[in-house]
This record gives sequence, C-alpha cells and structure tokens, in this order.
Amino acid sequence: MTPTTPDARELTRRGRAYARRNEYDRAVEMFTGALDLAPSEIGALYSRGNAYIALARYDDAVADFTELLRHDPGHVPGLHNRGTARVEVGQYDDALADFTAAISAAPTDPDPLNGRGDVYRRTGRYAEALVDLNKAIELAPRGVRGYFLRGQVFAEQHDHTAAVADFDRVIEYSPRAVKAYVLRAASREQLGDTDGALADLTAVLRMNPRNTDAARHRGRIHADLGFHAKAAADFDWVLRQLPKDVDAMNQRGAAYAELGWHAKSLNDFTHAAALSPGDPDPLYNRGLAHARCGSHEAAVDDFTAVLALRPDDPDAFLQRGYAHQRLLDYERAAVDFTRVTELEPAGVRGYFARATVRRLMDDSAAAADADRAVDLAPDSTAARNLRGSIRMAAGDFTGALDDFAAVLAIDEHDASALNFTAWIRATCRDERFRNGEEAVELAQRLNEDTGHQEAGYLDTLAAACAAAGRWDQAVKWGVKAAGLVPADERAAYARRVELYKLQQPFIDEA
Repeated sequence: MTPTTPDARELTRRGRAYARRNEYDRAVEMFTGALDLAPSEIGALYSRGNAYIALARYDDAVADFTELLRHDPGHVPGLHNRGTARVEVGQYDDALADFTAAISAAPTDPDPLNGRGDVYRRTGRYAEALVDLNKAIELAPRGVRGYFLRGQVFAEQHDHTAAVADFDRVIEYSPRAVKAYVLRAASREQLGDTDGALADLTAVLRMNPRNTDAARHRGRIHADLGFHAKAAADFDWVLRQLPKDVDAMNQRGAAYAELGWHAKSLNDFTHAAALSPGDPDPLYNRGLAHARCGSHEAAVDDFTAVLALRPDDPDAFLQRGYAHQRLLDYERAAVDFTRVTELEPAGVRGYFARATVRRLMDDSAAAADADRAVDLAPDSTAARNLRGSIRMAAGDFTGALDDFAAVLAIDEHDASALNFTAWIRATCRDERFRNGEEAVELAQRLNEDTGHQEAGYLDTLAAACAAAGRWDQAVKWGVKAAGLVPADERAAYARRVELYKLQQPFIDEA
C-alpha cells in the first residue's frame, strides 16, 4: 500500500505537537512544509510565527505575522504576537501600533492591553502603562501577566510596597512563576526585607538550580550581610554553570578575601584578569588582595595597571597611594593622594590621606589638608581625630581638645578621642591643660571599652593615675602596659613606671 502524503493540515497538526513538546526547530520544519503546500494557510503562519518567537527569531516571526495579517487584517492574536516580536527587537512604535489595533478590534481582550502597557513601561510612560494594565487586570482578575507587568512598573517607580503586592498575587495564582520570585526579591531587598529576599531567591534555586541570576543576587545579599562563606558558595554556584563569568569570579574572589583565604582570592582575580584583559576591575581587586597580604609592591603594580586602563580612577590612585605609604615611599604616596584631590575636589578622602602622609613627612601642609577634610566632612570622627592629633603635635592643645570634644559628642566611646584627651589632661607640658581626675575618668572608660588589654591605652591610664596622685594604680597599670609590648619597646614604658614609683607624674615634653 502506498503511504499517503501528508497535506498542509496534517503537517500543521504535527508542527503544533512538536511545539507543545518545546521542539521548536522540528515544529518550524512541519509548518514550513505546510506552507509550501498552502502558502496562505493562516493557521500554519500563526503557529510558525509563534515558534519563531520561541526560538528568538523575531524578524522571521514578524514576517510570518505580517503575511498572516495581509490575508486577515483583523486577526487579533496575529496583531498581538507581531507586537510582541517587535518589542523584542526594540521596534516600540510599530509594536504600539499593533497593540492599539488589536485593542480596537477586541476591547475586552486583556492580552493587547498588557502588551501595550509593557511597551509604555519600557519607554518610561508609566502613567499610560498603569491605565492599560489596570484595565487588563479588571478584565482578567486572575491573569498573572497584568499583575507581573504592573509590579514591574511600580518597582521602576520605586514603589516597592505596591510592587511586592503585585508579585504576591502572581505567585498566589502561579506558584512556579520564577521571574516573579526574582523581582519580588529585588523589591523586598529595597524595602530592607533581606530575609524575604533571600527566601525568594532560595525558592527560585529550588525550582531551577541552574538559575544563575538568582544565585548571583543571593550571593550579593549574603556579601552585603557579611555572610562571606555563603556568598562564596553562591558565586561558586554561578561559576559551575558559567565557568568564564568574570563578574561572578570577581565576586567570589572578594568573598574569599573577606574570609582571609588569600590564595583562593588571588587565584580568582588572576583568572578573571586573564579572561578579560581589558577589564580593570579584576586587577583592582587583585591589588586590594595583595595589599591585604602585605604584598605592597605587587599592589602598586596592579593599581598602576588599572590606571593604564582607567587613567582618571580616584580609587586606584588612592589605593596605590596607600600601598606607597606602607612601603614608606611617602613622596609617591603624596603625589597619588594629590591626584585624588584633583579628581574629587569636594571629596574628603584625598585630603584625609594626604594629611596623614604629610604628617609622617613632618610637612606643615598636613594641617591645611586636615582643615579641608574637616570642612568637607564636619561629622567625620576620623577627620577630626586626625586634625586633633596634628594640632596636639604642634602644641595647639586648645584646638586639639576642641576636635576631640567634637568627636566624643558624636561617639562618647571613640577610642582615639578618649586616649588623646586623657593623655593631654594627664601629661601636657602646659599645666593649664592638665586635670588628673578628668584624665582618670576618660582613661578608665577607654580601658573598660577595650578590656584592659591595649598597651597604649593602659599606659595612658597609668599616666592619668599618676597625674591624680594615685601612685599605686599608676605603677600597676604601667607595669601591665610594659608587659604587653615587644621587648624593644619596653624601655620607655619602664622609665615611666620608675617615675611613678618615685611619686612623680610623667610630663610629655614632645
């Protein structure tokens, strides 16, 4: 018996069966065969257009729907789906025309309203988007697409409470809507609900362990929360799917660095730099990792390489300056910090860093830099402590005490301000500034905060007790302080203890 040659209808039926199994290439073959036999077969054109969309062959899809509409201009699904394909290739004006025509032909169909609302969203026309999406939801109260798209509009307008409510509805009606979980996680994170965001992303990964976006997002949240081992595991999850993902490699390297796993960290940054030789970020991160390990020469090399690729990067200049400073190359450090001040004239960090290194250089310009840092950031305890220490070294005890008082008004437990103030009150060469009892109160608070385990702070407490005439306490704390420092530093501590034994206070003549 001679086999029957399938006709266009049979080929279309077979194509739809393949499409239901997500075998879109085979489906296209069947639909194309049908159209070879019957070029104007609307069902085959419509189905092949949909298969092309599934294959991301959007121009081919547009061509099929256009041919379909030539034969049937009022075909609403064809108009809608051509609009959908046009959206994917950025033809928003043409897509709007298709969706508007479909809405005119079928005003109670929510799909074209959703489509046009999505185009309005993509083009920033949020008020018009909400009109369409609200109407679509009114027509289909359990239609997840309307809530999903409206949730995106709310999120893009930073109304994350409303966005979460819409994504809640999507998940209620479609519990495996992975994208809704991902977007709800982002909005929950913006609302400060990190537990909820993590729960959503974990749910996504249970449903689809290969979802790299969810693993990446969860890793970033874990890193922000300081859960660096979990962050490293999440970025490792991404890299199992995408072994050459430079961003994930960088992020995992940063997590390893926070954990102190420096060899692993350096390996990730080196691998990322090799994969993306024109990308300065892996080099910058590797420079930070080298600095953490104390390899400051290598850090200088990496930050120099960053600046070859990104010549006006203030972060790279700042970090290279710190690396030079740790190498005791103060001149080069000052040059780098100066460049930071030029790139960020209203930023505090360049002036603060340059003031620090200029103080080490005994450069009188350190005072002006410290003044500028305080002017730019008057509530910065670090800047005020720095300026106070520079003023103290210059003999401006009134100015120094003013700075330290300002710090303690912000944070009454600031260790540097407590220590400097107590030291001035206990040991100042100008007796007008000495006050033993105040020095004892401040030094006791300082040492209670640090568990009486910091040699320098105990030394201050000993000097304060001596200034207040508490000789036994002065000797006790002085001896303990001396026992906590290396042997080559012990002599200065011991000399002060001998003074206290003779019931003489220590006066700092420096």
